[in-house]
Formats: sequence, C-alpha cells, structure tokens
Amino acid sequence: MISKKLLRWYSLNKRDLPWRVTHDPYKIWISEIMLQQTQVSTVIPYYNKWINKFPNATKLSKANYNDVLKLWEGLGYYSRCKNIYKTSHLVQKNFPDSYSELIKLPGIGDYTAKTILAIAFDKNQVGIDTNLERIGFRLLGLKKRSRFNQNKVKKFLEKIQDKNNPGDFNQALMDLGSNICQSQSVNCRVCPINDSCRAFLSLNPVDYPAPIKPK
Repeated sequence: MISKKLLRWYSLNKRDLPWRVTHDPYKIWISEIMLQQTQVSTVIPYYNKWINKFPNATKLSKANYNDVLKLWEGLGYYSRCKNIYKTSHLVQKNFPDSYSELIKLPGIGDYTAKTILAIAFDKNQVGIDTNLERIGFRLLGLKKRSRFNQNKVKKFLEKIQDKNNPGDFNQALMDLGSNICQSQSVNCRVCPINDSCRAFLSLNPVDYPAPIKPK
C-alpha cells in the first residue's frame, strides 16, 4: 500500500523542522504562509523569531503592525504579513477547524486551508501544491497538464491518503517532493514508492508531467 510505504519512509527520513513538533493550528498556519514562495532554510530563523515574539494569535493581534512588519522584514511578499495580521484578529479566540471557515480568512487559500486541517486537526484533507501535484502526475504516468488530469491527481491522492495519519501523509509527500522527486532531478532508486510509479517504470520520470511551454 502506497501510504504505508510512504509513512514508513517518512518516519525514518523526515526533515527536522521547528513547526513539526506541534499541532497548534496557529503555528502551522504561520509556517505555511511563510513557506509560500520561500525556501525552508530561509523560513526557519524567521519562524523561530516570530513564534518567540508572537506565540499565539492573541499576542499577535495586540501588537503594533509596524513591529510585526519589522519582524517580517527580509522575507518579501509583504502582503502575506498584512494578511497574517488581519487574520490574527479573527482567530484569536477560536481557530477555525473547518474548510468553509478557513477559506474565508485573508491570505488562506485551498492548499493552506487543507494543510492546516490535515496537520493541526487530523482531518482527511490533502493540500496539493506543485510538489504534490508533480508526484501525483508521475505516480499515475500523466504527461499532459490539463484540468482533467489535475482533478484525476487530486482524487487519487485523496484516495490513497492514510486516513489515520493525514498530517504525516501530507508532510511525507512534501519531503518526497523536496528531496527525491524534484522537477528536474530525481533519485528514484531510493524512492519508497517507486514500484507504484508509472513514470519510474517509463525510465524517463522527469518527462512527467510535460514542461510548461513559455507563452
């Protein structure tokens, strides 16, 4: 079973990241927003300083925005910081644990909402970003980037998700995409689920999915 092999591999090889020692939805949320379009190695010191200064949404919501912005300085994409500050005022009493509530919050989209639900609340959700989508395309042997195939990947990943451990399942796929199943570089030999991967069996896994053609 794909999920069991994946989780076994993850238990032995998972990255040691500060936001992985907690199920606090506030901390998971902060890490996910910081990680948007930003390298993990860059995020780690910012995350640690942030949590030390603003350990919860209440503390953050009561802070002066200029102080919040100063702590964010250097991470870029400053609209993320603005949305975090806005949202902190809405979740300080009770952090939402449903998709319909999370998706309404400033700066929280489909991927972030589902990832928070899986990791913080053990809900059966799969947050699909470019890494997870790529893995799905390769497992299914799909080349064409189409809405139909994206939906096929979504349904497939939801189907194979470990229902008893959705958080680790999501994070295992994140690590697989980051360390082994990269866009232009693969290490299929050590992949824990290579025997279930049609792209691997094709002998040319980096051809899946087809590169995006420049417009």
